[in-house]
Amino acid sequence: MKYKTIYELTTKDIYTVAEEALERKPTQAEIKFVEEKIGDYIGWYDIIERLLMESETKTEEKETKMK
Repeated sequence: MKYKTIYELTTKDIYTVAEEALERKPTQAEIKFVEEKIGDYIGWYDIIERLLMESETKTEEKETKMK
């Protein structure tokens, strides 16, 4: 099976947040800090599990309506 990237964040996203929320550019140290820590704050496992369950529910609802 070939895997593909589903979602990604870039340093441009860090710049966008810094400029819009803080009205300044991020420092290189801040960019590195975000790069190193962001994975600690994104609960990707729980999000994937929740979306799979939601998808399952929607599929079941769709099948019920078709009967």
